[in-house]
Amino acid sequence: MTRTQALTRVTFFISLLYLASCQPAKPEIDPRLLGNWQLLEGWRNNRQSPSLENIFFEFFPDNNMRSNFNFNGSSEAATYQVEDNMLRQNNGEMELDYTIESLSDSILILSTILMDAEFRLLLKKQAAIQ
Repeated sequence: MTRTQALTRVTFFISLLYLASCQPAKPEIDPRLLGNWQLLEGWRNNRQSPSLENIFFEFFPDNNMRSNFNFNGSSEAATYQVEDNMLRQNNGEMELDYTIESLSDSILILSTILMDAEFRLLLKKQAAIQ
């Protein structure tokens, strides 16, 4: 084996190691989403629904979340991912896809379909407890 061939093989091997160590970048989480959100108004099939009144969502920077938007109203942990205007709730009691209709520093509007019912949730961000 010539010196050039050996150098080519070593360079190729180092390149493979470098590529194997690369990981895809995690999508950045919009900092406005992080924190605790409480329901202001909730609609089921375009009608206000008083049964939704205590709904909350809490989003953490490590892609974990808590919410009581489920069948029994108890708080449950899950993970989430955001891509464009879609929020995907995974690894919990329920897996749901929400459309983020609007997000500001203080208001979040989510919509989803659950058991053939359309839900629209208007949420207000709660002040952080120091």
